[in-house]
Amino acid sequence: MVNIDEILEAIQILTLQGSYVEASTIYTEAIIEAKGKDCDHLGELYYHYASFLFDISEYEMSLKTFESAYNLNFMQAEIKEILFSCFVVPNLEEFMNSYDTQLSKLGNNIIIENQLPSFEELPLSFFPYDEDKYFIFNSNINRFEGVLDISDATIMGQEPVLLEDELSDIVISNLDDFSSSLNLILSSKYRNIYFIALDYLKFMSFIKVPNIVNKFFNNVIIFDTFTGFQTYFHTNKSIYLPRLFSAQNDIDSKMLKSIIEEEHAFRLTPEGRDNSRVILTIAIPTYNRGHLALEHILELTNLPFDAEVEFVLSNNCSTIYWDEYNKIKNLTDSRINYYESPINIGGNMNFCKVIGLASGKYVCLLSDEDSIYLPAVSHYISIMKNNPNISFIRASDFTAPQNSAPTLYPKGRAAFLNSFLTTNYITGLIYRRDLYQPLNLYSWTEKYI
Repeated sequence: MVNIDEILEAIQILTLQGSYVEASTIYTEAIIEAKGKDCDHLGELYYHYASFLFDISEYEMSLKTFESAYNLNFMQAEIKEILFSCFVVPNLEEFMNSYDTQLSKLGNNIIIENQLPSFEELPLSFFPYDEDKYFIFNSNINRFEGVLDISDATIMGQEPVLLEDELSDIVISNLDDFSSSLNLILSSKYRNIYFIALDYLKFMSFIKVPNIVNKFFNNVIIFDTFTGFQTYFHTNKSIYLPRLFSAQNDIDSKMLKSIIEEEHAFRLTPEGRDNSRVILTIAIPTYNRGHLALEHILELTNLPFDAEVEFVLSNNCSTIYWDEYNKIKNLTDSRINYYESPINIGGNMNFCKVIGLASGKYVCLLSDEDSIYLPAVSHYISIMKNNPNISFIRASDFTAPQNSAPTLYPKGRAAFLNSFLTTNYITGLIYRRDLYQPLNLYSWTEKYI
């Protein structure tokens, strides 16, 4: 039987002598014994041990031990008062200033149907025990809810989450413990992150933690409902849809999948089309190969992108395969821009024409007899999106399934000489449309030769 009075008396003597290690050993041994015997005094032992640890400035262990006593329903009111007076009150002004400052920093990235909560409405409190490390307490349910550790050392040590799509943005929904999603957020720092916080007040509580916005929220857009999330993408048709999502349960996963599929389908209609932020135009000059052009354009429509891409075909007054060309003309996919020349303008000018019709930042020229290896498209769009200064890419594996590394050329004369003028085949050549006007093709050649 654990005699708690004898233990506390022995520890008091050791503490007065400065024998803290020996005193701590007695506490831990007594706690282990009490656990094994399912002792009624376990909560009391935790409480006294936590107080002892606090007195010798072992704050992390003290908080953990107070939490253990609290969870055993021992002197909860007293523990809560101690922790708030020692860890929250001295930092209250900093938390309040941090909340106001970081709300301003987030600005338009908070897209909500509810009112912005006041500081007093936030249910989570944070007990700092080290630099950027906190115990979390939920006042709504009067329970501890784990630890928030956003210290630089911990961030540097995080193992990245491997995401299957290197281009797509990501949506995170309804995670009960925001701390558990930090690794995913860190792994997505080069993407937009759309956070649907259904437990909105709880989520917003994290905004009062100093430094959290700079470390995690620079690329986060916050919603408080699925409806608000869908409305945002339905209204802003040029904003690329996220295709990656992480949800807490199957119901939320199905909801997100349904929303993304519904909005993608809408964007393939004329009403849902927006060409203002097209990254890649796949441009196909075609003549007398309608059967092949139809086959390849149908293949391209299987791509999961919408606002990121377009498919432009320029029919150079073909004389055969008109049934197939008419089928292309009547396709309802709004990514397709089909043009028919009333006269035969020649192969070179049709090449210029199809580029002139493009609205994408980059253009991939594709012969009407060639197809693209669809799994490579995401990789190349990612290169274009993340390397704003490149001018040409010779994308050899656009038309074959090998994993060859792309050749990147900085914008300017070297790119033109080393890529465009050295290729004898247009398929797989991607270039920045705004740097070179297609109708000046012949003057380019004269200038650089």
